[in-house]
Amino acid sequence: NAKLIFIEKCTACHHEDGGGSVCPNLTDKAWIHGGDINEVYHTIKHGIIEKGMIPWKNDYNNQQIYEIASYVLSLQGYNPPNSKVPQGE
Repeated sequence: NAKLIFIEKCTACHHEDGGGSVCPNLTDKAWIHGGDINEVYHTIKHGIIEKGMIPWKNDYNNQQIYEIASYVLSLQGYNPPNSKVPQGE
């Protein structure tokens, strides 16, 4: 399930609540690389190598990546304590 994948693979950089640690906060409405489902999918699938985001296209199939992207988008509006300030637009 997408939440378990997120917790296992993404929390080291984005924190378990999505509030960000070394990487951006995923709970606000500001997005550096686009915040619609297809843009989030693209970021997860292909990564942003220059910023340390690895591509996951060899680990997960397209359906799984869409499910992860959907989970990431479900975190918007949560506003966890100690989250990073918004970055992007």
